[in-house]
Amino acid sequence: MLGVVIMRATDVMLALPSLLLAIAVVAVLGPGLENTMYAIAIVLLPGFVRLARAAALGGLDEPLAFAVYTYSIACAAAGMAVALGGLDVLAFSGGV
Repeated sequence: MLGVVIMRATDVMLALPSLLLAIAVVAVLGPGLENTMYAIAIVLLPGFVRLARAAALGGLDEPLAFAVYTYSIACAAAGMAVALGGLDVLAFSGGV
């Protein structure tokens, strides 16, 4: 049930334009560098949430012990999150 609620909230965030969502977050939190960083993190969050969910659901078919399964999911999700984070940094910095 919690997973469904989180994914619906993620879908709502993806339905809104990123710039509009970032402006709304900064308007609520107030001006400043720290609040701008929070706004960017909130705008980028849905991509990471969907990536982590895909990694978790992708490993459900493997017949592993729970501890090994949890560790492998965490490693797969962490690797994908680092790759997505690197792409986001390139996108925001204007490329190399």
